[in-house]
Amino acid sequence: MHFLIAAGLAMLLATSQSASACQQFPTIFFGLDPVMHRPEAVIQLQNFAGQALSRIDDIEAIGVVGHSDRTGPRRGRQEIADRRAQAIADLLMAYSIPGHLIKLSGASDASPFVETPDQVREPLNRRVELTVRLLDEVRAAPPATPAGLSPLC
Repeated sequence: MHFLIAAGLAMLLATSQSASACQQFPTIFFGLDPVMHRPEAVIQLQNFAGQALSRIDDIEAIGVVGHSDRTGPRRGRQEIADRRAQAIADLLMAYSIPGHLIKLSGASDASPFVETPDQVREPLNRRVELTVRLLDEVRAAPPATPAGLSPLC
């Protein structure tokens, strides 16, 4: 299992406000275990959190979306996606990111990185995606969805 995350947050926060509604960051990939992480993931998330904290007053939300591959029962896939998102959110909060800024969701296998049939293991589909939305971008965000919720990205 492995995790990846880049320092794109520094670039986003170093520039004047971006024209896009939010910025998506590199994905954190998982092995078969839904929540175990390697030491290098901790360091990468610490760096991400440190950069975010340096400009925390500019951040409206940090989206944390868990995904699963298409193995196992469908209900289990959603639970794994939710657990992955929560595991990363817990780490971010452990690094002092305020919990009210973290917006969790689990996409199960609905948005695969690589299309596969059911019961095919695909490591690239076992992931958590991070997004950052800045305050100035919220004011320019598109109108709310019919459900009354404005999507993070």
